[in-house]
Amino acid sequence: MEAWFSMQKPTQSLPDPIKKFWDRYLKLIVNQGVKKPSVRWYVVRAERYIKAHSAKRLLEHTPEDVNAYFKGQEKEGRLKDWQFRQMVDAIRKLFEVLEVGLCHKHHVA
Repeated sequence: MEAWFSMQKPTQSLPDPIKKFWDRYLKLIVNQGVKKPSVRWYVVRAERYIKAHSAKRLLEHTPEDVNAYFKGQEKEGRLKDWQFRQMVDAIRKLFEVLEVGLCHKHHVA
């Protein structure tokens, strides 16, 4: 797993806790059935969420933060329906790795 991810995006330069986080994320999504061609997109979607909220630690996020991001992405209209569902799943799994249960039930208005 790590070797494949390293080919896609070098993790050697990342601080150890961050590298371990991404290794856990990759293991989780693959164990939950995300296919190899989609793994990179899950990481990209999770990274975009993190980047959009760089001023706030992930452990401090609320369901409102997540739903606001989903609504913003929906409003932009750049994602196809399947890409939007993939984004929601990628972010849900992001918080699952952190063992924070804020995305189990999301409601995008």
